[in-house]
Amino acid sequence: MKILPLLRLCVACILPISAASAGATPVAFSFTGSINYMSLFTMRTNSVVQVSSSTFPGALVQMQDVFQGNFYYDDNPPLGPLQQDPGTPDGFFLRYNAPAETSGTVIRSTRNGVGAQSKSGAEFFVDDQWFGDSTSMYNYDYDTRFVKHIGITWAFPAGTLHDGHVPGSSELLTLRYAYFWINFVDLVSGDQLQVNGSIDSMTASTPTQIPEPLTPVLFGLAAVMALTARRMGKGIDKLESKPSI
Repeated sequence: MKILPLLRLCVACILPISAASAGATPVAFSFTGSINYMSLFTMRTNSVVQVSSSTFPGALVQMQDVFQGNFYYDDNPPLGPLQQDPGTPDGFFLRYNAPAETSGTVIRSTRNGVGAQSKSGAEFFVDDQWFGDSTSMYNYDYDTRFVKHIGITWAFPAGTLHDGHVPGSSELLTLRYAYFWINFVDLVSGDQLQVNGSIDSMTASTPTQIPEPLTPVLFGLAAVMALTARRMGKGIDKLESKPSI
């Protein structure tokens, strides 16, 4: 994952966002999945290697670990401030922003509880260009050691998102496949652990609101991320990969 789009994503999530759009319907699901890909970026050597387990303090995970989680959002969020491609001969690519009051993700390992709970609003990418009809939901968590970038991608039958809308509950029941990822950024060393996994089951559930953090804290986090981005340089490009679903 390239650091500049990642940084723009964090800043976009920090921007003040209005409450849920009129006419929105809550969407909420619980899910279960397992890790099928891990890689480690080491700042000191500017290198990326595929790994089968992690020794990161606070991120002790390994291949085949089972994760459980839930996500929720309103299905009519406002379009975001970033570049939009609402309709071309090649299809569409749209970005939406949702506030933390109406969107969130929690994901934890069933073995030891390692994972993330979003502390930001969500950003949605809806497209029919690169992966067929798909939607990705991104947000982030942080603690004293890590910034944790959380992502879920859903792939649909062709034509499901024909007008570029964010999928509703009924459409999430027609998935071709889905996967999750967590990117742990170590604020001490600058190292990064990328964890990808397939989502094996999803069940409709009741939304559980995740409190929105204080704005000054988020802007402080953005400053930290900017400093981390400058340190990481070109090596971060190597982290981009797609899991085998």
